Amino acid sequence: LVTGSGSQWYGAGGLTIGNGAASGNVLTVNGAMVSNSAIIVGNAAAASFNRLVVTNGGRIFSTGASYIGNTSSRNLAFIYGPNTIWDMGNAGLSLSLAFAGGSSNLLFIDGGGVNGGAVVTNAAALGVGDFAIDNKVIVTNGGRLFTSGAITIGCDPAGGYGFSNWVEI
Repeated sequence: LVTGSGSQWYGAGGLTIGNGAASGNVLTVNGAMVSNSAIIVGNAAAASFNRLVVTNGGRIFSTGASYIGNTSSRNLAFIYGPNTIWDMGNAGLSLSLAFAGGSSNLLFIDGGGVNGGAVVTNAAALGVGDFAIDNKVIVTNGGRLFTSGAITIGCDPAGGYGFSNWVEI
């Protein structure tokens, strides 16, 4: 839990929420800030039901490739409300970038119905369901998502995986 205006967490390495185990949580609220080279929500097959929740002007900065469901399933990143930011630093955000290892992961960006609502920005690329099924990105209620590179929804050149993935705006 990182909370309160002015509260900060700096890490030189990656931040993993749920590394091979279920139910790891981080909550960033009220202007608090977290900065790490990479942020992984759910890493390895057994790492399911992990949550990253950023609200009320919270800020997340990551400079390495970040994942929601790295070979794992049912993980969530919830970015909500005015002035709430996940800045990817042009590192590339991926949902389930794995060989048939992750499903039902969600990135939910809700702007809270205001101008300047929640944003995920500076993603060099966005992969939704690479070699995986049933992964989603939902941008709603004034939320925003900015990427400077390719967006891939459901990729599996060999066939068999990479279906039922979607982005809803």
